[in-house]
Amino acid sequence: MRFLLNNPPSKEELIEFMRRDASDLQYIPTNHRDYKEICLAAVTQFGGALQYVPASLRDREIALAAVTQFGLALQYVPASHHDYKEIALAAITQHGWAIQYVPINHLDYKEICLAAVTQDGGALEYIPANLRDREICLATVTQHGWAIQYVPANHPNYDEIKKASHH
Repeated sequence: MRFLLNNPPSKEELIEFMRRDASDLQYIPTNHRDYKEICLAAVTQFGGALQYVPASLRDREIALAAVTQFGLALQYVPASHHDYKEIALAAITQHGWAIQYVPINHLDYKEICLAAVTQDGGALEYIPANLRDREICLATVTQHGWAIQYVPANHPNYDEIKKASHH
């Protein structure tokens, strides 16, 4: 992309570049008149390119496109985002382990946790042990019995949860 300095490509060419290698977004000048559209093309190709999108452009559309493609891109979305719950749930649907990027004090943390462990039992590992309540643990092991390994043996409902895991 270094050749951009001598011969600026068109918007269409830049979008095509993003489809080939979204990380090239970091080389596109942020004052390009079609920058938002170019950012959208980049995060649609690889959600992790969200890290190169200026915070001021990480709106609902761009954030959702990023996390739908790569759930772990949630790490680049501030929890203060107006549409955070929707974006977090979309990320969790794509990759349950994205729960590790949701602040535990978030108003909808438990709902997001339940979505995460339903999508992938391994997500339970990223939920703090003191927040792994009966409901979250049962939701996890009922669908992903192997995830019993992430339920603390001293959990007050361990016997019930273990039985539900079929292990």
